[in-house]
Amino acid sequence: MTILRSFSYLSEAGQIPKAGRKLYPKVANHSYARLPKNLSQEQVTLFVPHARRGKTETLSQPSSMLLFLRLGLRVQEVAGLTQRHRLKNGYLKVRCTKTYNDRILPLPQDVAERSSLIYASVAATLKRIFEPLRPPFTAERSYTHVLNSIRYVFGLAGINDRGAHSLRHTAATEMVNSGASFKDVADVLGHKSVTTTFIYAKLDMKSLMCVALPWPGDAR
Repeated sequence: MTILRSFSYLSEAGQIPKAGRKLYPKVANHSYARLPKNLSQEQVTLFVPHARRGKTETLSQPSSMLLFLRLGLRVQEVAGLTQRHRLKNGYLKVRCTKTYNDRILPLPQDVAERSSLIYASVAATLKRIFEPLRPPFTAERSYTHVLNSIRYVFGLAGINDRGAHSLRHTAATEMVNSGASFKDVADVLGHKSVTTTFIYAKLDMKSLMCVALPWPGDAR
């Protein structure tokens, strides 16, 4: 691996002919080799009740947890939600933090019911829905506030081996296992390319069982 990278560097630096690139293999890319770290069903069962019983002074906690689990939003996307992102007829407009494109997502009933309480309780002077209790009310503080809320609930649930992004992986895995197409999942998650969504095919157990080859012999 080190030797191949050295050849690539020397070729780009002009110290060896670029035509020689075809004589040696490309450096392997293992960016999609690992499985997404989603929550198990048992962990979800532990997580949700603690999210709903969050501290009274952090009213945004239960709603934000549901946004992660149902819609697979990123932490920064939830932290950046404002009053104008709530649309009529149960829809939410989300600005993708990577492509900066807006996507319109339907709010599941349980998310819509709890979100209505949050929006109704937010003062008109607040810029964001999930702002911290004390200033400064910056984008960075809102991000930290939402991230700390997730860590707090993880701690209550006794989940120590997962991070905030695992909630996004959990939502995507649930959609794929429920029969949603990769295009639909990519649209919900805000992926620029559906290729990024293909990694969740590794967790689609129903489809994998259909294509799995029988184990040779009588061993199981």
